[in-house]
Amino acid sequence: MKRRFIVVMGSQDLSSRRPLLTRIISSSFYLSHGIRRDVTLEFYLWDAKRRIVFQGGSLKHVHVDEASLIGIIRKIEARIPVASRKIKIHDGITLEGSVEFGDEPGFIIDEHGTPLELVISKITGSPVFIIPLHNTLPNDVRENQRVKVTSKPKQPDVVIAILNMKLDRLYL
Repeated sequence: MKRRFIVVMGSQDLSSRRPLLTRIISSSFYLSHGIRRDVTLEFYLWDAKRRIVFQGGSLKHVHVDEASLIGIIRKIEARIPVASRKIKIHDGITLEGSVEFGDEPGFIIDEHGTPLELVISKITGSPVFIIPLHNTLPNDVRENQRVKVTSKPKQPDVVIAILNMKLDRLYL
C-alpha cells in the first residue's frame, strides 16, 4: 500500500529546522533493512509556493546520517529562488516551482481530531496525511478529516514513524 506524507511549512524552516527535517526524512523512508519504496514525502512550502518531493521508489544514494541529509536540504535551498518548473535535485528528489496546494484529499493531523484508531480500518487505497509543521495551515488547504495519532502532540518525525508502524500492522 502506497502512502503519502505532506508536511506543510514555510521556506524559512528549511534552514531553521534542518535537524527536524532530517528526522522527518529518516522516519518516512528508513527501515532496518532498506528504504520504504511505497512512501512519498512532500514538503509544501506555502509561502514560496514550492513543493519538494521525495519518491521512495526512486531514491538512490540517500543516507540516513544527518550530515548527508542536511547537504541535500542545502541543495534544495539554493534552488528555491530559481525553481519555476520541476527540477531534479537528486535521484528520487525533485523541487517543483509555482505550485498551489490545491484540494489534497486526505487526513490532517490535528491534536483535536478523531483518534486514528477509529478511522484506520476504514482507510482504502493510498492514504495521504497532511502534517502541519506549525499549528496552522494555509488558507488554500481543503478541509479534510482531522485525525490525531497520539493522545499528546508529537513532532512530525514521531507522527510519521507511528503512522508507518500502524499502517504496516494494518496491511501486512
